[in-house]
Amino acid sequence: MKITGDFQGNLSEALVDAAIEELMADGGPVEQAIEQSHEILRQYGQRNDYSVDSIIESLQEPEVERTANGFRIRWGWAAEHAPYFEWGTSDHVVEGDPILSFVWDSADAPAWVAEEFEAEGDGYRVFFPQTEPSGLPEARFARSVLDYLRAEVAR
Repeated sequence: MKITGDFQGNLSEALVDAAIEELMADGGPVEQAIEQSHEILRQYGQRNDYSVDSIIESLQEPEVERTANGFRIRWGWAAEHAPYFEWGTSDHVVEGDPILSFVWDSADAPAWVAEEFEAEGDGYRVFFPQTEPSGLPEARFARSVLDYLRAEVAR
């Protein structure tokens, strides 16, 4: 029996469609990977006393892009500071432009902060020409789920 028409092309297209549908399904591997990333971030935030909500809320929903040989699924986090959490940082200096201002949580503020600055919300509004924060350990919230996705695609 001879197969006619563009059977092979149609079959390839149908297989790609099925793979995209399975990966992008509600509760599917892509959604699970994103949730795993967010759980890694939440645990990281708890361990290191950082708020990670702004990163989680900045999720750019997955988009599927068809290519000549298949497809690509992309998502990410738009928060400007997300890469610092992913890759970590070393100790560094943050320069004001010309001044840095933030609310220093009263639970973490040294006594001199309460004496020198006005109370605001749950802390004190401080003004500094620069700060010298210690570095962040890497969270690997994005890279760590790639192994999970590779395993899902390979099975």
